[in-house]
Amino acid sequence: MKLPTTRNRASLLADFGPLVALILLCVIFTFLNPQFASFGNIRNILDAGSVLAVIAVGITFVLMMGPSTSPSRA
Repeated sequence: MKLPTTRNRASLLADFGPLVALILLCVIFTFLNPQFASFGNIRNILDAGSVLAVIAVGITFVLMMGPSTSPSRA
């Protein structure tokens, strides 16, 4: 079995670092307040994040389309 090199570890940290940090924060907040992981709270968090997700997807489509080919007034 090949051991991961320093570059591979750095790449893994860059790829999965935010996910690991999010999971770690969720675990910490659950220990501090057991109701943090309740169904109602998770639903509220997802409801609040859904608006940002829809906006982000819309902006992504606009950016992927590139510059408009329609004539514009200069």
